[in-house]
Amino acid sequence: MRSNKSQKRKQARNRSSKSRKTRGGADTEKFDSFVFLSKNITTQPNADPNYEEAGLVHISESTGVNVVRSTITGIANFFGKKGVDNAIYDKLRNDTLQKLAHILTKNGDSKICNLRMEFDNPMPDLLYHHAYGTLLKRRATAAQATTKPQ
Repeated sequence: MRSNKSQKRKQARNRSSKSRKTRGGADTEKFDSFVFLSKNITTQPNADPNYEEAGLVHISESTGVNVVRSTITGIANFFGKKGVDNAIYDKLRNDTLQKLAHILTKNGDSKICNLRMEFDNPMPDLLYHHAYGTLLKRRATAAQATTKPQ
């Protein structure tokens, strides 16, 4: 009987120490934080001859980092917990990409290519995310060029 109880405790401890991802199951919130679907924002060079360069686009987002939480995560990592708490990074990156998508909706038929992104941590309690790329506009066709607005 004793071995059965200790075995159950050991199993419960193993289950509780595993992350949701390790245990399996659908976690769509996590998937959404890693994937940003867009046909108009890409890290690839422009291969579409219907678009021409219009300029550069640059955006920076910032957020505060809870120093206590970061310290506790670092201590837990030291004692064998795996991974880093990426929630702050994921949210900041997605906020930046959402702003870029908003810029595109304001500029009509345009897209961003050669997108580059970086995180910057100038102080322990401050985190920046920078994104920059090439802004492209659809080329005017011959019919559009001859038509003058009235």
